[in-house]
Amino acid sequence: MTDGAMMAAIMGAVLLIDRQTAGLLQATVLFLYPLPLVFYGAKYGWKSSWMVFAAIVMLAAVIDTPATVLTVAGEAFVGMVYGCGIHAQTDMKRILLRTVIVSVVMQVLITIVFAEFFGYDLMAEAAEMEGIYSQMISSMGASLPSSASLEEIILAALIASVILTGVLEALILHMIAKMMFKRMHITVPASMPLTAYIPPKWSGYAGIAGAACFFYATSSQVSLASGWRIALQGIGMCGGLYLVFYGLIAAAVYSAMHTGASRFLIMAFAVLMLMMAWYVVALIGFLYITTDMHHKMMQRRSQHE
Repeated sequence: MTDGAMMAAIMGAVLLIDRQTAGLLQATVLFLYPLPLVFYGAKYGWKSSWMVFAAIVMLAAVIDTPATVLTVAGEAFVGMVYGCGIHAQTDMKRILLRTVIVSVVMQVLITIVFAEFFGYDLMAEAAEMEGIYSQMISSMGASLPSSASLEEIILAALIASVILTGVLEALILHMIAKMMFKRMHITVPASMPLTAYIPPKWSGYAGIAGAACFFYATSSQVSLASGWRIALQGIGMCGGLYLVFYGLIAAAVYSAMHTGASRFLIMAFAVLMLMMAWYVVALIGFLYITTDMHHKMMQRRSQHE
């Protein structure tokens, strides 16, 4: 009971500070909101965590706006999923996967589904950004393919960014929670380093298929409904970024086989290729996932050590 009251009091203080600073904390450190229920859930499990969850949501309803209530409820539930997974000694991969899925769903609900309820017009935002980028493109003397709609690309990018924000939030929460658990001497399931983890091969093929959807939607002469085009572009962006991420992981593993300036030059070249030809980095990521590239690099790395 004391720990639960403490967690609720911490969130109440955070919400008061956020209210007095006109939403500054929500705009900058929203990924820290799940932490109280991460620690409480890790110690007491699902049954006890629901009471603290309800207390935090009621505090938010008293202190702040309806938009904040939904945001706090979503972030608190993300924290419960992670913390209660730790309490149940679930495999860390499953905990992280569940946390990512719940975080993405909450971000989509808050930012897209209930956007109009909170006074956020996604279409108006896309139209405003279209005007800015149209001026930028015309000033550079460039042009888009006739089949591509800048507004649709921007809208797809906004939707993809919401999904990726959920993924990134879950990963940041995972890293911060692990550091805090060590400080608090709480035992957590072991997890492997990211450079040692290989995702399932089907995810690589799904990523390359997604990237192909993006090129199809932006450059194909086939007539597509606006909704389908936006959906394919959003899927393509997520698939391409997934492969780019593992392309950079492949570069990090390869650079670990070297020392000194060579390591820095390899990563600098990878970042340069990302800015100039991202599809090359994505292709490396696809090969890293679907072939034995990782296994061979790890063998060479162990030989160097």
